[in-house]
Amino acid sequence: MQDKLAYIVGTGPIGRHTARELIARGWEVAFLSRTVRGGLPGGKLPGGQSSKPVDARDASALAAAAQGAQLIVHAANVPYQFWERDLFPLQDAALAAAHEQGAVLACADNLYSYDPAAQPFSEKSARNPPTRKGKLRLRLLEARLEAHAKAWARNVSVQGSDYFGPEADWQSYFGSRFLKPLLAGRTPSLYGNLERLHSFTYLPDFGRALAIAGTEEKALGRVWIAPTAKALGIGETAGLFLEAAGRSGARIGRLGRGAIGLAGLFNPLIRELKEMLYEFEEDFVTDSGDFERSFGLAPTPTTKAVRETVAWFQSRLDHAGVA
Repeated sequence: MQDKLAYIVGTGPIGRHTARELIARGWEVAFLSRTVRGGLPGGKLPGGQSSKPVDARDASALAAAAQGAQLIVHAANVPYQFWERDLFPLQDAALAAAHEQGAVLACADNLYSYDPAAQPFSEKSARNPPTRKGKLRLRLLEARLEAHAKAWARNVSVQGSDYFGPEADWQSYFGSRFLKPLLAGRTPSLYGNLERLHSFTYLPDFGRALAIAGTEEKALGRVWIAPTAKALGIGETAGLFLEAAGRSGARIGRLGRGAIGLAGLFNPLIRELKEMLYEFEEDFVTDSGDFERSFGLAPTPTTKAVRETVAWFQSRLDHAGVA
């Protein structure tokens, strides 16, 4: 068995940032996913591989692919319209693989399972989700906690708020749908009430927290909220993006419920977004102090996080030859 060997299930932005942090901590890292993408962070494993193609919903295939793991990071996700079909098979397979390998399972999660009235959200806040997606996320979380309590699969969950950052593309509120038009000199659009407070987790902080939680014994068997900077008004955060892009004072378009409902008639992903709009129409604030105090990891200041995000997207557009 190789020392400090981790497998990341999924090749999305959370998994990529977690991989970079684990590599910085001396771990060998490989990805497990149906689609093996180029440019993934990670070293070569015995046999010369840095990733393995596998259907992460197939428990036996995932367990076989994760041979020798001390850590499995479950960072796989699917579009909203496939949550009911895929999220439990993905989690069940990851738990089974951790059980078979005797590995720790570190799971990326969100805040959908909390009661909106229990703000600021901390790990001790009431879990009473108002949506189908939140109820599903709560069932998943309860299954993980039960698996740990029964000593069947040691695991830990790290929750982040809506995230942004390098590599957070279409998945992010401040991703390509906002930044591409902004950087091209056009009018970007946002939905929700821009006066409301909203906590946004910086993606590299999420990855760091997941790597720490998966490799610290004292973190296991519970839920943590990733370090997240003080909540600002949505419009205030958007203003920082405008400033970092050299477009201070630019107009921001507004997407109302009607426009989203109309778009949802033709796009199943947007249709599934509608029940989550409450997050952006009311305050949505987190308290990540427990993790920060326990592991000494402070969130990246929002201004710095925004600058780094804009610089990453600008370099990507420059490379693609997009003005």
